[in-house]
Amino acid sequence: MLKVKGFTLVELLIMLVIISIIISIATPSFANMVADNKLVTQYNRLVTAVSLTRSEAIKRGQRVTICQSADMQSCTKDSANWHDGWVVFVDKNEDNKIDSNESILRIQQTIAGMNISFGARTRIAYHANGFAVGGSNGTFLFCDHRGEAGKKGLIISTSGRARLAKEADLSSKLCA
Repeated sequence: MLKVKGFTLVELLIMLVIISIIISIATPSFANMVADNKLVTQYNRLVTAVSLTRSEAIKRGQRVTICQSADMQSCTKDSANWHDGWVVFVDKNEDNKIDSNESILRIQQTIAGMNISFGARTRIAYHANGFAVGGSNGTFLFCDHRGEAGKKGLIISTSGRARLAKEADLSSKLCA
């Protein structure tokens, strides 16, 4: 008598049901993991750009500015546009505008679906000594579709250093 090895139809159906249950449990946590990764990626991009701005000001011995930009060619005056992207440039004449004779050091577009705010500030500028120009301090707030549950913050101190905001630092900041 020939013995056939394999699965019965009932066994296959049970396996499909078990796999379906496992996938339905794992999918929401996977979606949160993807959202967290997008938020951290955008946060790291901005930290890198701010650090570059500061280090280039020290290295070049002149003012370097990072500003929000919707077209990646000029600074935007509306403070609600950090989520569109930013530009790091050498600001030779210290007018907070990208002029034709000024070098653009980095252009960064952001990830879609992310809201980044910095209060009413539209730029951060650094002197040649590495200190931030007055009014450049504040807190960047990163928000995504999860609202308050997924927010993250980046604090720029009056000396110009950037650091991760703790939960207590963000208690008064609300996602739009």
